[in-house]
Amino acid sequence: MSRDKGDEKRLPARTVKVFSDDLLPGGTKQRGLGVILMASLGKCHLYAGPENGFAQVALAVASKACGKKAISVVSAPRKGKRHSSVQEAEKYGAEIVEVAHGKLSDVKEKARLICKRQFQEDLNSPILLPFGLDCEAFVDTLVSSLRASLPSHLVKNGPKRLWLVAGSAVLLATFHRLWPKTHFLVVQVGKKIWTDQLEGKISTKFVAKEKFYEPARISTPYPSVDTYDAKVWQFVLKHAVDGDYVWNVARDPPPML
Repeated sequence: MSRDKGDEKRLPARTVKVFSDDLLPGGTKQRGLGVILMASLGKCHLYAGPENGFAQVALAVASKACGKKAISVVSAPRKGKRHSSVQEAEKYGAEIVEVAHGKLSDVKEKARLICKRQFQEDLNSPILLPFGLDCEAFVDTLVSSLRASLPSHLVKNGPKRLWLVAGSAVLLATFHRLWPKTHFLVVQVGKKIWTDQLEGKISTKFVAKEKFYEPARISTPYPSVDTYDAKVWQFVLKHAVDGDYVWNVARDPPPML
Protein backbone atom coordinates (compact mmCIF):
# COMPACT_ATOMS: atom_id res chain seq x y z
CA MET A 1 0.00 0.00 0.00
CA SER A 2 1.12 3.58 -0.40
CA ARG A 3 2.55 5.73 2.32
CA ASP A 4 -0.65 7.78 2.47
CA LYS A 5 0.53 9.95 5.36
CA GLY A 6 3.45 11.25 3.31
CA ASP A 7 7.09 10.14 3.43
CA GLU A 8 9.27 13.01 4.66
CA LYS A 9 12.16 14.28 2.52
CA ARG A 10 14.39 16.90 4.10
CA LEU A 11 15.70 19.77 2.00
CA PRO A 12 17.90 22.64 3.20
CA ALA A 13 15.76 24.39 5.85
CA ARG A 14 12.63 22.64 4.55
CA THR A 15 10.80 19.35 4.79
CA VAL A 16 8.40 18.08 2.14
CA LYS A 17 6.20 14.99 2.36
CA VAL A 18 5.74 12.55 -0.50
CA PHE A 19 2.59 10.54 -1.18
CA SER A 20 4.18 7.34 -2.50
CA ASP A 21 1.67 5.66 -4.78
CA ASP A 22 4.68 4.09 -6.49
CA LEU A 23 4.17 1.31 -3.92
CA LEU A 24 0.90 0.36 -5.64
CA PRO A 25 1.11 -1.90 -8.71
CA GLY A 26 -0.30 0.32 -11.42
CA GLY A 27 0.11 3.52 -9.40
CA THR A 28 -2.57 6.05 -8.48
CA LYS A 29 -5.01 5.42 -11.33
CA GLN A 30 -5.31 1.76 -10.40
CA ARG A 31 -7.12 2.96 -7.25
CA GLY A 32 -10.19 3.87 -9.28
CA LEU A 33 -10.05 1.53 -12.24
CA GLY A 34 -11.12 -1.67 -10.51
CA VAL A 35 -14.55 -0.30 -9.61
CA ILE A 36 -15.01 1.06 -13.14
CA LEU A 37 -14.11 -2.26 -14.76
CA MET A 38 -16.29 -4.33 -12.45
CA ALA A 39 -19.27 -2.09 -13.22
CA SER A 40 -18.62 -2.29 -16.97
CA LEU A 41 -20.51 -4.80 -19.10
CA GLY A 42 -17.47 -5.06 -21.35
CA LYS A 43 -15.14 -8.04 -21.15
CA CYS A 44 -12.26 -6.18 -22.77
CA HIS A 45 -11.05 -2.59 -22.38
CA LEU A 46 -8.63 -0.78 -24.62
CA TYR A 47 -6.38 2.17 -23.87
CA ALA A 48 -4.35 4.28 -26.31
CA GLY A 49 -1.43 6.36 -25.09
CA PRO A 50 2.31 7.02 -25.20
CA GLU A 51 4.65 4.08 -24.67
CA ASN A 52 5.97 5.55 -21.41
CA GLY A 53 2.49 6.29 -20.05
CA PHE A 54 1.41 4.54 -16.86
CA ALA A 55 -2.35 4.34 -17.41
CA GLN A 56 -1.74 1.23 -19.53
CA VAL A 57 -0.12 -0.43 -16.50
CA ALA A 58 -3.01 0.59 -14.25
CA LEU A 59 -5.46 -0.90 -16.76
CA ALA A 60 -3.49 -4.14 -17.04
CA VAL A 61 -3.26 -4.56 -13.26
CA ALA A 62 -6.94 -3.77 -12.68
CA SER A 63 -8.09 -5.95 -15.59
CA LYS A 64 -6.16 -8.94 -14.29
CA ALA A 65 -7.68 -8.46 -10.84
CA CYS A 66 -11.18 -8.26 -12.36
CA GLY A 67 -10.74 -11.20 -14.72
CA LYS A 68 -11.06 -9.05 -17.82
CA LYS A 69 -8.88 -8.42 -20.86
CA ALA A 70 -6.80 -5.29 -21.49
CA ILE A 71 -5.41 -4.02 -24.78
CA SER A 72 -2.75 -1.31 -24.84
CA VAL A 73 -2.17 0.59 -28.08
CA VAL A 74 1.14 2.46 -28.01
CA SER A 75 3.75 3.92 -30.32
CA ALA A 76 6.40 1.39 -31.36
CA PRO A 77 9.76 1.50 -29.56
CA ARG A 78 12.00 4.36 -30.58
CA LYS A 79 15.22 2.45 -29.96
CA GLY A 80 14.24 -1.11 -30.77
CA LYS A 81 13.36 -2.08 -27.20
CA ARG A 82 9.98 -1.79 -25.54
CA HIS A 83 9.63 0.77 -22.77
CA SER A 84 9.50 -0.75 -19.28
CA SER A 85 5.90 0.47 -18.85
CA VAL A 86 4.84 -1.49 -21.95
CA GLN A 87 6.70 -4.53 -20.64
CA GLU A 88 4.97 -4.17 -17.28
CA ALA A 89 1.53 -3.93 -18.89
CA GLU A 90 2.28 -7.06 -20.90
CA LYS A 91 3.52 -8.84 -17.76
CA TYR A 92 0.09 -8.28 -16.21
CA GLY A 93 -1.61 -9.78 -19.24
CA ALA A 94 -2.32 -6.84 -21.55
CA GLU A 95 -2.27 -7.40 -25.29
CA ILE A 96 0.14 -4.90 -26.83
CA VAL A 97 -0.55 -3.26 -30.20
CA GLU A 98 2.27 -1.07 -31.52
CA VAL A 99 1.98 1.74 -34.06
CA ALA A 100 5.16 2.38 -36.03
CA HIS A 101 6.39 5.99 -35.82
CA GLY A 102 3.08 6.78 -34.18
CA LYS A 103 2.20 10.17 -32.81
CA LEU A 104 -0.47 10.22 -30.12
CA SER A 105 -3.10 11.06 -32.74
CA ASP A 106 -2.03 8.00 -34.79
CA VAL A 107 -2.18 5.76 -31.73
CA LYS A 108 -5.68 6.98 -30.86
CA GLU A 109 -6.86 6.44 -34.44
CA LYS A 110 -5.47 2.90 -34.45
CA ALA A 111 -7.36 2.16 -31.23
CA ARG A 112 -10.57 3.55 -32.72
CA LEU A 113 -10.17 1.36 -35.82
CA ILE A 114 -9.57 -1.75 -33.69
CA CYS A 115 -12.81 -1.14 -31.83
CA LYS A 116 -14.71 -0.45 -35.05
CA ARG A 117 -13.40 -3.56 -36.80
CA GLN A 118 -14.04 -5.86 -33.86
CA PHE A 119 -17.54 -4.41 -33.39
CA GLN A 120 -18.34 -5.38 -36.98
CA GLU A 121 -17.08 -8.92 -36.32
CA ASP A 122 -18.17 -9.44 -32.72
CA LEU A 123 -20.64 -7.62 -30.50
CA ASN A 124 -18.22 -8.13 -27.58
CA SER A 125 -15.86 -5.51 -29.00
CA PRO A 126 -13.37 -3.73 -26.72
CA ILE A 127 -14.49 -0.61 -24.89
CA LEU A 128 -12.13 2.27 -25.64
CA LEU A 129 -11.26 4.20 -22.49
CA PRO A 130 -10.68 7.97 -22.76
CA PHE A 131 -7.15 9.39 -22.79
CA GLY A 132 -5.90 9.80 -19.25
CA LEU A 133 -9.16 8.13 -18.11
CA ASP A 134 -10.65 11.60 -18.39
CA CYS A 135 -14.31 11.10 -17.52
CA GLU A 136 -16.57 12.02 -14.62
CA ALA A 137 -17.17 8.41 -13.61
CA PHE A 138 -13.47 7.76 -13.13
CA VAL A 139 -12.84 11.00 -11.24
CA ASP A 140 -15.80 10.30 -8.93
CA THR A 141 -14.57 6.76 -8.27
CA LEU A 142 -10.99 7.85 -7.64
CA VAL A 143 -12.10 10.58 -5.23
CA SER A 144 -14.13 8.00 -3.28
CA SER A 145 -11.17 5.62 -3.19
CA LEU A 146 -8.83 8.31 -1.91
CA ARG A 147 -11.28 9.40 0.78
CA ALA A 148 -11.46 5.81 1.98
CA SER A 149 -7.70 5.26 2.07
CA LEU A 150 -6.15 8.56 3.16
CA PRO A 151 -5.86 9.42 6.87
CA SER A 152 -9.03 11.17 8.05
CA HIS A 153 -7.18 14.33 9.10
CA LEU A 154 -5.80 14.71 5.56
CA VAL A 155 -9.19 14.14 3.98
CA LYS A 156 -10.71 16.80 6.22
CA ASN A 157 -7.81 19.24 6.07
CA GLY A 158 -5.90 18.74 2.84
CA PRO A 159 -2.35 19.87 2.15
CA LYS A 160 -1.86 23.61 1.99
CA ARG A 161 0.30 23.09 -1.12
CA LEU A 162 0.57 20.00 -3.32
CA TRP A 163 3.09 19.39 -6.10
CA LEU A 164 2.10 17.14 -9.00
CA VAL A 165 2.80 16.59 -12.67
CA ALA A 166 0.00 16.80 -15.20
CA GLY A 167 -0.59 15.33 -18.64
CA SER A 168 -4.31 14.79 -19.12
CA ALA A 169 -4.86 16.76 -15.86
CA VAL A 170 -7.26 14.08 -14.59
CA LEU A 171 -5.41 13.78 -11.29
CA LEU A 172 -5.43 17.55 -10.91
CA ALA A 173 -9.22 17.52 -11.31
CA THR A 174 -9.45 14.65 -8.82
CA PHE A 175 -7.32 16.30 -6.17
CA HIS A 176 -9.14 19.62 -6.58
CA ARG A 177 -12.46 17.88 -5.97
CA LEU A 178 -10.96 16.25 -2.89
CA TRP A 179 -9.11 19.35 -1.65
CA PRO A 180 -10.71 22.50 -3.15
CA LYS A 181 -8.69 24.86 -0.92
CA THR A 182 -5.27 23.39 -1.73
CA HIS A 183 -2.75 25.37 -3.78
CA PHE A 184 -1.70 23.07 -6.63
CA LEU A 185 1.81 23.44 -8.03
CA VAL A 186 1.41 21.82 -11.42
CA VAL A 187 4.32 20.72 -13.59
CA GLN A 188 3.51 20.33 -17.28
CA VAL A 189 5.57 17.47 -18.72
CA GLY A 190 4.10 16.85 -22.16
CA LYS A 191 0.57 17.68 -23.26
CA LYS A 192 -0.14 21.38 -22.81
CA ILE A 193 -2.14 22.29 -19.72
CA TRP A 194 -4.77 24.76 -20.89
CA THR A 195 -6.09 27.71 -18.93
CA ASP A 196 -9.56 26.18 -18.59
CA GLN A 197 -8.03 23.11 -16.88
CA LEU A 198 -6.70 25.41 -14.15
CA GLU A 199 -9.81 27.57 -13.95
CA GLY A 200 -11.39 27.69 -10.50
CA LYS A 201 -8.30 26.21 -8.86
CA ILE A 202 -5.62 27.85 -6.73
CA SER A 203 -2.66 26.90 -8.88
CA THR A 204 0.77 27.77 -10.19
CA LYS A 205 2.00 26.15 -13.40
CA PHE A 206 5.57 25.21 -14.22
CA VAL A 207 6.78 23.75 -17.52
CA ALA A 208 9.49 21.09 -17.62
CA LYS A 209 12.04 21.83 -20.35
CA GLU A 210 12.76 18.18 -21.03
CA LYS A 211 10.98 16.61 -23.97
CA PHE A 212 8.21 14.21 -22.96
CA TYR A 213 10.28 11.07 -23.64
CA GLU A 214 13.44 12.45 -22.00
CA PRO A 215 14.29 11.53 -18.40
CA ALA A 216 14.24 14.17 -15.68
CA ARG A 217 17.41 16.24 -15.42
CA ILE A 218 17.40 15.88 -11.64
CA SER A 219 16.51 12.52 -10.11
CA THR A 220 14.12 12.18 -7.20
CA PRO A 221 15.35 10.79 -3.85
CA TYR A 222 12.56 8.20 -4.08
CA PRO A 223 11.46 5.74 -6.82
CA SER A 224 9.53 7.51 -9.58
CA VAL A 225 8.89 7.51 -13.33
CA ASP A 226 11.93 9.25 -14.79
CA THR A 227 10.12 10.59 -17.87
CA TYR A 228 7.07 11.76 -15.93
CA ASP A 229 6.63 12.23 -12.15
CA ALA A 230 10.35 12.69 -11.55
CA LYS A 231 10.30 15.98 -13.47
CA VAL A 232 8.56 17.64 -10.54
CA TRP A 233 11.65 17.44 -8.33
CA GLN A 234 13.71 20.17 -10.04
CA PHE A 235 10.91 22.62 -9.23
CA VAL A 236 10.44 21.30 -5.70
CA LEU A 237 14.12 21.94 -4.99
CA LYS A 238 13.83 25.50 -6.24
CA HIS A 239 10.37 26.61 -5.13
CA ALA A 240 9.04 24.35 -2.35
CA VAL A 241 8.34 25.70 1.12
CA ASP A 242 8.40 23.85 4.41
CA GLY A 243 5.40 21.54 4.78
CA ASP A 244 4.69 21.08 1.06
CA TYR A 245 3.42 17.73 -0.21
CA VAL A 246 4.40 15.93 -3.43
CA TRP A 247 2.19 13.33 -5.13
CA ASN A 248 4.22 10.54 -6.75
CA VAL A 249 1.97 8.50 -9.04
CA ALA A 250 4.20 5.54 -9.85
CA ARG A 251 7.72 4.23 -10.35
CA ASP A 252 9.54 2.84 -13.39
CA PRO A 253 9.18 -0.95 -13.50
CA PRO A 254 12.49 -2.82 -13.69
CA PRO A 255 13.35 -3.38 -17.37
CA MET A 256 13.12 -6.94 -18.62
CA LEU A 257 16.08 -8.50 -20.37
